Amino acid sequence: MLIKFDILVDLSLDSHFSFFFFTSLSPSVFKVGRYAENSGDLDLMIDISSQPDLGFLIDQIKNYVSILNNS
Repeated sequence: MLIKFDILVDLSLDSHFSFFFFTSLSPSVFKVGRYAENSGDLDLMIDISSQPDLGFLIDQIKNYVSILNNS
């Protein structure tokens, strides 16, 4: 049975083929993660080049998703 999730959150800090493969095949409605030039399958990409830290990425995802959720 295929479970369709509303949001896929990619918390990877490095570009790996397995993460790209997973996100491209996911049936999720909305996909969010770190900005990378080869991440064309994400709906929302967050640039963390100024502070490449997992905690910062999580805080930014929570911030932007809450803004979109209130719209």
